[in-house]
Amino acid sequence: MKIKLFLLLLLLSACGTSKTVSVLAPATPLPPDAPVEIIGIGQKVPDGAKLLGNVKIGDGGFSTKCSYDVVVADAQKQARSMGGNLLQITKHKEPDLGSTCHRIQCVVYLIK
Repeated sequence: MKIKLFLLLLLLSACGTSKTVSVLAPATPLPPDAPVEIIGIGQKVPDGAKLLGNVKIGDGGFSTKCSYDVVVADAQKQARSMGGNLLQITKHKEPDLGSTCHRIQCVVYLIK
């Protein structure tokens, strides 16, 4: 019984994406509904943007909800918690033989 419960808890805890956040400059968190602009790989960051940190969203092992839209929404949520309103995607790995998930790396900024 204990082994079955342990396995169930393990599977449930591993169904989400993994998140790695590195805060370089703390800022006041934004409300959950605050807009977070997305710019893609190689696009120019607006002048005056303040660098706040980095976010990496990856495969949690047994992740099932990890479409591109879901991982971007996760990154936006992390950006808001850091006080950021601009995400620059710096790396995007599409699902492949190693993972069924989209994986992204982003830089978080605050723009006025």
